[in-house]
Amino acid sequence: MPFALGAISGLTSEDAALRQRQAGFNELPAPDRRGFLRIVGEVNREPMFALLVAGESMPVHKRASSDQQPTGRALRSIETEQPRLQRQLWPFVRNSH
Repeated sequence: MPFALGAISGLTSEDAALRQRQAGFNELPAPDRRGFLRIVGEVNREPMFALLVAGESMPVHKRASSDQQPTGRALRSIETEQPRLQRQLWPFVRNSH
């Protein structure tokens, strides 16, 4: 079947103008602009972000308390408890080899 250019008829100028008035221009709608504060607000509402912040805050708190040097009383307790713990654990260490 040959293709005949004369058989093709498009819209007339009046039809095109009428359709343009009815439907508007043939273009995509403009995307919604998101500012910096809006993006920050959207991120803060994400549950995964809250879990990440909560998980990161725990080691910081733990590090802050473990960086402190033991006081005299705690140090004496460690010195007196160490030999007792060694005696209790020695059978398990000896049998593990």
